[in-house]
Amino acid sequence: MSADPYVLIKPSQVNSKTTPLKTNYFRKSNPFQYVFKTLTYPTFFFAQTFSTYEKDRKFYYKVKPDKKSKPNKDAFNGKIFVLINGSSFSASSIITAKLKNDKRAILVGEETGGANDGTVAGFYSYQTLPNSKIDLPIGLLLVQPNITFTNTKKGVLPDVTVPETMQDVIDKKDPEMDWIIKEIEKEKKNSKK
Repeated sequence: MSADPYVLIKPSQVNSKTTPLKTNYFRKSNPFQYVFKTLTYPTFFFAQTFSTYEKDRKFYYKVKPDKKSKPNKDAFNGKIFVLINGSSFSASSIITAKLKNDKRAILVGEETGGANDGTVAGFYSYQTLPNSKIDLPIGLLLVQPNITFTNTKKGVLPDVTVPETMQDVIDKKDPEMDWIIKEIEKEKKNSKK
């Protein structure tokens, strides 16, 4: 692993300067929380209002992780295996895409459910559907890993595809982990020769 500074995510985009204010601040508040939130709302309002900026006719939300970070001096420098599948969404897809792009890990399993080129998350506006009354969280912040985009509109693809069947789940087998254990054992044997 390189000791060079790195950036995990690109600056996060929002639709407008007022997007952070659309987060249903008072949602699911009991009376005490409602009073407390009412008192703290001016702080929330100003913090969110000044948390966006415009650049190249696009709006961005100030997020700390888009700054350069330096690896810890005791960071692990060995081989990394990462298990992924269709249940890998959001932040797990962001870190997986970054690890794959930087060739820092071997991805084992199946394509992630979350996109390779970013996710809409961060904070949410909850909208209730008019007929079913289902409460849907709508992500307001576009978070993208600091990578060269694939533009495939797909999830992060594994380096080693190891499918899991329904029978594996029923039998409580983990073919992805089994593959990794066999790979580590094979490398140990080869290093002793």
